[in-house]
Amino acid sequence: MPISQTVYYGSSSTQKKSLSGIPQLEITPSEESINIHGQTSLEELTKQMYKQNVELAVVNKTLRVIRALYSVTIESLEVEDVTQRLVDTIVKELNLTAVLISLIDEQNNILKPIAITRSAEIIKALEYLGKPLESFVVGLDNLSNLAINVVKDKERKITGNLLDILVPHVRQRDADKVEEITGIKTLILYPILLGEKCLGVINIALAKKVDDLSRVQRETLEQLLNVVSTSLDRAQLYENLKIANEKLKELDKLKDEFVSLASHELRSPMTTIKGSLSTILDGYAGEVSKETREFLTAAYSENDRLIRLVNNLLNISRIESGRLKFLVTNVDMSKLMKDEVDNMQMAAKERGLTLTIDKTENLPLVLADEDKIREVLINLLGNAIKFTHQGGITVSAKVDKDMVVTSVTDTGNGIAPEDQDLLFKKFSQVRRGTYSRQTGGTGLGLYISKKIIEGLQGQIWLTSTVGKGTTFFFSLPIIK
Repeated sequence: MPISQTVYYGSSSTQKKSLSGIPQLEITPSEESINIHGQTSLEELTKQMYKQNVELAVVNKTLRVIRALYSVTIESLEVEDVTQRLVDTIVKELNLTAVLISLIDEQNNILKPIAITRSAEIIKALEYLGKPLESFVVGLDNLSNLAINVVKDKERKITGNLLDILVPHVRQRDADKVEEITGIKTLILYPILLGEKCLGVINIALAKKVDDLSRVQRETLEQLLNVVSTSLDRAQLYENLKIANEKLKELDKLKDEFVSLASHELRSPMTTIKGSLSTILDGYAGEVSKETREFLTAAYSENDRLIRLVNNLLNISRIESGRLKFLVTNVDMSKLMKDEVDNMQMAAKERGLTLTIDKTENLPLVLADEDKIREVLINLLGNAIKFTHQGGITVSAKVDKDMVVTSVTDTGNGIAPEDQDLLFKKFSQVRRGTYSRQTGGTGLGLYISKKIIEGLQGQIWLTSTVGKGTTFFFSLPIIK
């Protein structure tokens, strides 16, 4: 919105009323505007008014251009789009012949043209040269090009010869022809500076000499350079961030593919090892001494832990790539809980803990993936045994409206309220009482369990009191 201002000259002013009753302003000349004969110098007064009006015009024009340039940065963040919009806005607002913006490509050590005025004359000139704009790159070590000197010296330079910015791509006669086509007589090259860093060069093309530029044009040009540099820096940061994100996505995809492949390859031999160790421990390969049994049992336990880890990695890979699939069937939670409690009894006894089932009779069937629910229950029971050092673990279930809610309660050290929100995050391991890192683990189990339960239209949550224990709950929909 243009700024308007009324300026009064003189030491004082009074209002008179005309015959029509309309107030009129009477200006009393100041001492400075009275000549030696005591009369007002109209010439001096006119000069003062002209000077202040010019200054006001400069301010108004500068503010309008800056506002237009800032609107460009809001509308887009793509480097090429922002640069072209800046070029178009500057040409329009300052009535210039053409503008070219080139930016430094540090990786390739070049100055690269990004955007130019798309007038009929400029398009015709490019057609005459037979090259697209982006081909006019210049090495940052080519000091025969004036734009490179602007980058090096970080100061404005002026030329009347287009060849100065077109070398080494064209000859003098071609540069002369371009001048003839476009009507360009003068080029002003400004470095685009952000602090001490030069981002590139802005070329201002004029169909007249520099001295013929109006004061408004000259001063506005100087002012808008800060806006241009800030806008381009912001766009380049966005572009770099976008490229980095694309690379990260690609690396993440490769990582997922590697984890999936490696996990599949690891799981097969480990499953074979588990089967062989189980056969030996059961005595099918002959009698096993007590000492040998201890070693084999330890190997069996560690192999089992590796299998769970591999399964977790596979599940993570499937979850994050959207490939986690469910085989939904009717599941008897009473039987499933009994099976897994029986399987975990030995692990509980080794730690001197009790593991019991409470209130699981006559439960309705739920709609779930049985193998994945076993995985969730094994994870919750394993955590309860791991983090409980005296007392025991109780598993129970009940009907709550249209859901069966299963719970695993331990008498461990409990989890502080501030740590509870972290539990279901990937790779999260929170402190439980005085026991933390000694327990090991990857921090994946609860994250996977949450994804599984939510994928089956259920919920998983916990309650805990420090010093008393923790209960994990998960719900699954009843078959209707």
